[in-house]
Amino acid sequence: GPERVRGASVTPGFFRVFGVGAALGRTLSPGIEGPGRPATVVLGHGVWQTVFGADPGVVGRTIQLNERPHQVVGVMPPAFDYPGVGLWTSARLQVPDAPVEGGDDPTLDRGAEYIDVVGRLRPGAALEQAQAELGLVFERVVESYPDSHLGERLLLLPLRDSLTEGVRPTLLVLLGAVGILLLTACGNAANLLLARAAARTGEMELRRILGASRRRLLSQTLVESLLLAGAGGVLGALVAVLGTRVLLALAPGEIPRLQDVAADPRFFGLATLLSLGAGVAVGVLPALKALSPEMGEGALLSGSRQSASRGRSRARRALVVAEVAFSLLLLVGGGLMVRTLVALNRVHPGFEPEGTMAASLSLPAARYGGDGAISSFVREVEERLRARPGVESVGTVLSLPIRSSLSGSFYFSIEGRPEGEDEEVAGYQIATPGYFPTLGIPLLQGRLLAETDGPEDPPVVVVNETFREAFFPGEEVLGRRVTWGDPEEEGVVWSTIVGVVGDALQGGLDREPRPEIFNLYAQAPLQHMTVVVRGEGGAASLASSLRGAVREADPSVPLFAVATMEDLLAESLGERRFAMTLLLVFAVVALALAAAGLYGVLRYGVEQRTRELGIRVALGASTGGVVREVLGEGVGLTVLGLAVGAALALPAARLLSDLLFGVGTMDPVTLVLSAVLLLAVALAACTPPALRAARTDPLTALRRE
Repeated sequence: GPERVRGASVTPGFFRVFGVGAALGRTLSPGIEGPGRPATVVLGHGVWQTVFGADPGVVGRTIQLNERPHQVVGVMPPAFDYPGVGLWTSARLQVPDAPVEGGDDPTLDRGAEYIDVVGRLRPGAALEQAQAELGLVFERVVESYPDSHLGERLLLLPLRDSLTEGVRPTLLVLLGAVGILLLTACGNAANLLLARAAARTGEMELRRILGASRRRLLSQTLVESLLLAGAGGVLGALVAVLGTRVLLALAPGEIPRLQDVAADPRFFGLATLLSLGAGVAVGVLPALKALSPEMGEGALLSGSRQSASRGRSRARRALVVAEVAFSLLLLVGGGLMVRTLVALNRVHPGFEPEGTMAASLSLPAARYGGDGAISSFVREVEERLRARPGVESVGTVLSLPIRSSLSGSFYFSIEGRPEGEDEEVAGYQIATPGYFPTLGIPLLQGRLLAETDGPEDPPVVVVNETFREAFFPGEEVLGRRVTWGDPEEEGVVWSTIVGVVGDALQGGLDREPRPEIFNLYAQAPLQHMTVVVRGEGGAASLASSLRGAVREADPSVPLFAVATMEDLLAESLGERRFAMTLLLVFAVVALALAAAGLYGVLRYGVEQRTRELGIRVALGASTGGVVREVLGEGVGLTVLGLAVGAALALPAARLLSDLLFGVGTMDPVTLVLSAVLLLAVALAACTPPALRAARTDPLTALRRE
């Protein structure tokens, strides 16, 4: 059956830029491929495997691409993974073909601006130098073609930045969250090692007296911390291997090279370095304490031990404060993303997604070059769909709301309005009459496009509410005429506005509605389209009806992007949902670490003060007083950590600004709720040590001393 593959029309120099040869056959060659030569294609490794079953004999075969014969000249290796492209064809003319095939010579339109140019910097050359040289070249182009390029410039960007531009903010936020979580874990480990070092003070002092060198004691402390970090690193690596599939399932599909994410040797190397680095980091403070001046014969005195204990206690408390602050940062980040998703889910998309299914298709220009052939195909598919059981209504549009992959914004003119009075730019759409009722887009004024509006009748269009408010505020819009062409040219085609419909959001729920004009498909057909169906029986039944109707109309036309409108809405929130999920997971882990650190500090403090607490209880101290004292210490550390975290939250939350919607970077509600949650967890962690202190038996305490 037919397959849809994303391809690119390229010049032969494309592969030389990347310095990668073909795994089978060859790449495009300037001596063989070119204008007027037979069409050739180089297959990507993924397409070669999935479509052609990894058949090495495919090289030399002729395959049909958009109804045109192309000879397969090579297959690229797996490592050559240019995002979003599965095969590369030779250009028919001097420049790569236009993405929307119209049969016109693309060299005649200098303003099309559809070409991407890739290049490699000369060794030792800087990006700024190349940008300056490119600017000089383009200045000469502007001088030669001022009508097409006056006021324009070319911008040189690193390819990696260009490919990751859309998801870079999310990845940077998650990288920062991972770093904060790592610091929190290191702080907790350092706290435990400090407590352990304090418990072994007598042993270490005795070893010093017996002749152990400082280097030996330092080595022992660092080796112990490295073993602890190594064990944690191994466990973490195993969890990462098992959790990679879960992360990939949660991740949005628009992240470039997502399929290459795996626990490979580079990952294990990084995990090893991080583990060793963390081991050294958390072992330095206990090691320095082991080398402190108190260590020596005089340190065996009670006063010296108490002094060293106070020093260690201050360090442990500082680490707890840092853990609480880091936990608040992650909680605030996760809370802001939760509020963003709540706000986005409250936004009405302008249509009714329930019970609707959509699928896109692209007709080959070789067989559907005329307007009549395209209109006949669309009409036949819609008629076959209406005849299917369970189908209520059918419509066709150039590009769906939310997704809007094909529709663009273009300049237009309004009849009777002087050119240049306003910046008249609107989105361009083509739709059949059934599109609006199928998606539930309401009619606000006038009438919808109708089946009686034939290709030979005067052109009519429908506009959305934002268009009316932007260009006809307080005026009558019905009956006014617009054109996409030059109003000064003879024979320009004017289209009459016959109706106004509600706004359907384009590009995402976080976008403002834009002005849009809907042409009638029968009067302005294109080979690209999306069919929308509303009906009963569930997604599987509607998808089957769509595939069946298209197959009956033309079995050589493949469907793609088959999805329910509800799935498309959920997909539009994928990046934010991914960031929210990971931030909340990190926040929960950091919260647990902070609680464990707070519990450990208070528990150790109670152990160190056993004699003091026993005497106080013997002298009549109340149980409530002891509990309040211990809880007060824990709450004090938590409040101090919250204050530090709140001070850090404002600059840190700005990193989320590109992902937020309907909430500010420093939302007081999110900050207060995060602080209250953290304080509640801290109280829960402080309660067991406080109760233990209150139950101290004076006789047992004095006997231990």
